[in-house]
Amino acid sequence: MRPGITLAALMLPWPVTAQQPAAPPSPPATTVDFSDPLARLAALGLPDMKGATWVKTPKEASDLPQQSHQFQNLGARLHGGAWKLAGDPPRMIGFGTAHAIESEDGGEGEEKPAPDAAAKPGLLERMLRNHAASQPPKEEPPKPGISVEEDAKRLIDALSDTTTVTRLVERLEYDSDILAIPAHCLIFAAQLHAAGHADTANRLAAAVFAAFPDATRNVDSAVGYFAAGELAKVTDSFFEKHDWKTYRDSLKALLEKYPRGWSAASGIAMLVPALDKRVAGEQPPVPSLPDITLKPEALAALGKFLEVETAPEGEAPIRGLPAGMDLSDIPAEHRAEILKMMRRQGAGMSIGESRSGLWILPQDSKEAPAGAVEQLQAMGMDGLIAFAAVAEDTTLVPVRNSSHYSGDPFDNDDDESPQQIYDSLDRPKTRGEIACDVLAMTLPRSEDDDTSDPATLRVAAVDFWKKHRTKSPIELAVLFAREGDDNQRQQASHYLSQRPDEEARQAFEKLVLGADQPSAYASVVETYLDLRKAEARGFFDAYAKVLSRELEGVNLNDARSSRGLYQIAAAGTVEKYLKKLSLKVGAVSLQELIDEALKQPAAKKGPQRSESPMAALASAMSSVPVPDCLKAIAAAAPRATPEQWLDLHQALLSRAYRDRRGTRSLEPVKLPAELIDGWRPLLAKGDELPPKHQFTSWVKGYGGSTLGEASMLVLEVAAFPASGERFNEYLRICDPPDSTATFVTSRVHAWIDGKEPPAWPDAEKVPEARQEEITTKLGSLPAAEIRPFVKALDLSERLAVAEWVSGFDEETPPPPGLLDLRDQVVELRPFNLGFPHDPAILAEFGIQAGYKVEAGALVKLAEKLATDAKARSGTAVSFYQAPMGLGMFASAARKNDETSFASDYYLQRQAHWFQRFEDADALAMVANEQFVDFWTVKDGKAEPVPQEDADSSAIESLKTHFASKSMDAPYIMISVLTREDAEKLMPDNSDEEFEEE
Repeated sequence: MRPGITLAALMLPWPVTAQQPAAPPSPPATTVDFSDPLARLAALGLPDMKGATWVKTPKEASDLPQQSHQFQNLGARLHGGAWKLAGDPPRMIGFGTAHAIESEDGGEGEEKPAPDAAAKPGLLERMLRNHAASQPPKEEPPKPGISVEEDAKRLIDALSDTTTVTRLVERLEYDSDILAIPAHCLIFAAQLHAAGHADTANRLAAAVFAAFPDATRNVDSAVGYFAAGELAKVTDSFFEKHDWKTYRDSLKALLEKYPRGWSAASGIAMLVPALDKRVAGEQPPVPSLPDITLKPEALAALGKFLEVETAPEGEAPIRGLPAGMDLSDIPAEHRAEILKMMRRQGAGMSIGESRSGLWILPQDSKEAPAGAVEQLQAMGMDGLIAFAAVAEDTTLVPVRNSSHYSGDPFDNDDDESPQQIYDSLDRPKTRGEIACDVLAMTLPRSEDDDTSDPATLRVAAVDFWKKHRTKSPIELAVLFAREGDDNQRQQASHYLSQRPDEEARQAFEKLVLGADQPSAYASVVETYLDLRKAEARGFFDAYAKVLSRELEGVNLNDARSSRGLYQIAAAGTVEKYLKKLSLKVGAVSLQELIDEALKQPAAKKGPQRSESPMAALASAMSSVPVPDCLKAIAAAAPRATPEQWLDLHQALLSRAYRDRRGTRSLEPVKLPAELIDGWRPLLAKGDELPPKHQFTSWVKGYGGSTLGEASMLVLEVAAFPASGERFNEYLRICDPPDSTATFVTSRVHAWIDGKEPPAWPDAEKVPEARQEEITTKLGSLPAAEIRPFVKALDLSERLAVAEWVSGFDEETPPPPGLLDLRDQVVELRPFNLGFPHDPAILAEFGIQAGYKVEAGALVKLAEKLATDAKARSGTAVSFYQAPMGLGMFASAARKNDETSFASDYYLQRQAHWFQRFEDADALAMVANEQFVDFWTVKDGKAEPVPQEDADSSAIESLKTHFASKSMDAPYIMISVLTREDAEKLMPDNSDEEFEEE
């Protein structure tokens, strides 16, 4: 019997009631025998499961089909995740899925194949291999196997959790994706049954129907999962081979095999008649329009839609690699999957990519149009009318529908019509659909116009062509700027702003200055002023007036309804934005802005207020070339106070990291000799950093202590932006008194004198033999000897060690000495030397070098702080990962004054939490990067706050970490704060709406 001819029989003896009880019952004690329907379900698409073993999913099996993310809502935590199938070559199939893949890694406890000797592994892989090879063989007790019976029980227990399942069943009323849970569970039950675990499979099936009583929807979703998988294979095969007959026949076979319960079926049924015509060789009539003669070259391009050549098997087009990259740059183990993905995306696109947006406006391009679509677009109005001629053509062409609807069996929208499903299906497009897509881009449309009906588009295109075919490109751009939607207006105005001719200039300025909302063009105005510079001074003066008039009294933070307004709001105020523009046309000089900023006292702590002249200067500086910024600051520095000195450097650092368009730039900036000479006095400045300035902590964090060292760090980034990426890396591997600041100082002194600066440390410079020597030695050392050994290495070798350490995890556990060191305090110091630190506090709690950080000890520490909250309010104890992952730093400080409190984000968040704990006099907490646990203090009594979900507990997540083999170390903070201090120390905006993070 074919597996799909009696789908109704597949559902027996499933329970048939669709009634949903208020609370899901537990599975019945006497389980119904589901053997026959489970066997039928398996026959729909599971591979041979006889002899399969349940294993943990290997890390390397990233392409193993996974169950829907919705399944995670059930909360079942399984130890295994895949089946290893019997036979050769090794294959695996994921939990509750259908597609098996070949896998060299057989899962937990399986023997790993030897690495390919011809491969060229990266540094980290080489070091891990060297370490493994250097270790003496040792007998380990066998690991306990992963029991599929125990995992099935975990799944049944989760399905029997009344609270969780009731919530999921309620969500099912509006979120059909929840059907992924019963679907995957039923497929897993079919896997269990096929693998010889019939009793367990029956119990699981019973639990599914007890939790989700609508048997029809459950089974339809499971069956639909198989159907969707087969459809994807059929579709991918067609776009690789372009075999219309095989494609049509395969879809018909799927409709027969899966006559119901399949969300894509109605769309496929609509597709088949069009495929019949294509298979029969029917050709559409020659494109034409009444009373309009199409150009021969346009007709020839339209004909190319029907002449797409079939790529030879295995030779589907390959597109999408970044510029300068070829297949040899892709690791061999990932190459096949990436090729498959790229071919899937690129298949059938040999008619050429479409120019997006207002393609009707000509572009200056030296490249010839690549395909039929671009050829027609390059014809302008002649191409537009040709597209209109085929707007209603239903002839299929092997171009993939961009919607890429996958036939998700869990996304069942009862209100979706067959036409809607067909429109979004992953399938070949029609020539008319391609034409309509292109026409819809370039016909003027209002903001609420989303018309895509072919007949309507055809009429609109013909009407547009008749009215405007004689217009010049500039006249068309003005038309779109006035009558199009927001995107079309932006594109049209940008086109005008880029044209060098006088007609375009006049049209652009008239358009912007006459607009109801000049702010909408702010982004384009910036581009225009960059190009025109001083010759646009008159336009700038006029634009400043109309923009100020439009935005007078407007709260920019509440008015970000357009790109332009967002850009203006980002500057802080309209006045600051206009100052930024004034630099572009020479209406004001950068030096004048600096002079104005220096008339005001600097902010000694916290960020500059948005309306301050210094903040306006920082905003305006973003559009000025870096050398000009350096020259202006060098001229102004002698007149600046130490605080203003740092303000100027902070603004310059922000500019150095970004190009003039606001994007990150890593390209070196060539600085003329006279500019460098102007900076020499700044670099020699020996004054101490002002202690309360915000930028001081940044400079001190890298080991700097003087204004001159601040200048060194900022000038290095200004000349070599990529160096900024190395500051933290250097800090991780150096030993005091060496620091990032001292190394940068040596670099700057070299390159300002025309010498080659010292190179940044680089792990790739360490020879492989030396790597092996280092890792072999490290793998044999006890914890106490590891750091002294590493301190004797050079900095590049230390970077290599850091990469080696980061590669260990549960699958590749670190050597015992390294793991012992991971949770030990190795030094009492803050990670950033600019942060406050009081070792006496650590001594009070017995925290010293060698202290073992454990979850239980953290709880006791939080309880001590909570018990003595009033005396210790503002105290924070922190643990950080030490450089290279070799142990932890411990730091402590009492931050109960305005300055130190303002520097601690975690304490500020703790202050906000008093809004939730309204009765608490004080709060103590243990926090890591993800979670936080609290203790409330009321009338001197401390009580822990229970977590509703253990998975959201900082303590529980830290217990998991300390029990793991990962060499990652969390950031941990234990602190206490009274309500009195929270109210006293929070800034004025503390009454803003609190959002729990």
